[in-house]
Amino acid sequence: MAEEKKKGYPKIPKANWFLLRDKFKQRTPERVSPSYVATALGMGEASASANIIPPLRVFGLIDEAGKPSDLAYDWRDDSKYAEVCKQILENTYPQELRDLFHDRGAATKDVENWFARSAK
Repeated sequence: MAEEKKKGYPKIPKANWFLLRDKFKQRTPERVSPSYVATALGMGEASASANIIPPLRVFGLIDEAGKPSDLAYDWRDDSKYAEVCKQILENTYPQELRDLFHDRGAATKDVENWFARSAK
């Protein structure tokens, strides 16, 4: 019997997301390094490298070298924030998830359960 491979989905804790966005709003860095993230979020470089940098790449906010993308510049702009988040969702997460939980009223527990089932 073939084993099903676990699916992984990128995630950044809410507090870290908004702290980092605030830093970008103040001044967008030339390069987002583990050191930059660790200092900005008050965490270790290893944790920043393992838990924050990869999702930023998957979301399209930074490239492989850590350089902020055009999307990152839009991410920091309050007037473009909702559209950037929509683009990240559409580019990163499955259509099924977006079809099931398409509005702000979606129960967090239901979304968590979907991820638990999907990611095994």
